[in-house]
Amino acid sequence: MSSPSRPEFGLLDLEGKEYHRWVSDMELAFESRGIEGMFADPPADFPPMAKTQTLIFMRRHIHATLKRQYLNVKDPKELWDKLRLRYNNVHDKLLPELTVRWDNIRLLDYKRVDDFNQDMLCLQSDLGTVGVIKTDLDLLNKTLDTFPINYEVQAHTYRTHVEEGKIRSFADLMALLAKKERHFEILLNNNNRPVGTKRISTPQSNYGKAPKQKNQSRNAPYQHQNNNSRGGRQQGRSRPRSNTWTRDDERDRAL
Repeated sequence: MSSPSRPEFGLLDLEGKEYHRWVSDMELAFESRGIEGMFADPPADFPPMAKTQTLIFMRRHIHATLKRQYLNVKDPKELWDKLRLRYNNVHDKLLPELTVRWDNIRLLDYKRVDDFNQDMLCLQSDLGTVGVIKTDLDLLNKTLDTFPINYEVQAHTYRTHVEEGKIRSFADLMALLAKKERHFEILLNNNNRPVGTKRISTPQSNYGKAPKQKNQSRNAPYQHQNNNSRGGRQQGRSRPRSNTWTRDDERDRAL
């Protein structure tokens, strides 16, 4: 469980830009606590302790300046009404700004698909709070209309897929673009290294080479492994043959 003194969601900002989101979060919190009737007209009858706890909860989720401005308000219903009177028409101020943002947002201005996706979804949500609904088809068309000019053929292909039902949602298009972006990054990284700079060991390159033993001595190639003797003498020698004649060589010829 969260700490009683820690906010459970974002605070109501001083300008009221997040007022509608804050109201939605508050209504869910009131419903989970069974106190939504406290803000009805007329409000339901609640014990003083419940009203005090509700007022503390509301004050914990508003900006510090708002808390100071409404310090003398002791009833949660009164504080709720004052904030609604102050911020309920905030969409009249936000609508021109959000409209400009919608008109200017373009896929070609972003380096990564995920960044564009997040901004588009946030803008769709902000427009919805002020009564402007942008459908999934609106997001698809906005994205396809703002492709870079050198991707015109690709944009036309995706638009055809949308018309044919192969791409059914904005999320499908974003997933497809993100996948293509990732494949391009892998291909680009693989081509950044000059060709032939990494040596690859193959089984054919080691063909015919005997494995080197760990404790093999320096004279091991000259040691004979066959212990069969002829006339009580080993056939192998512990040292390499030389071109110098010795008496032992003469004796060997005689035998």
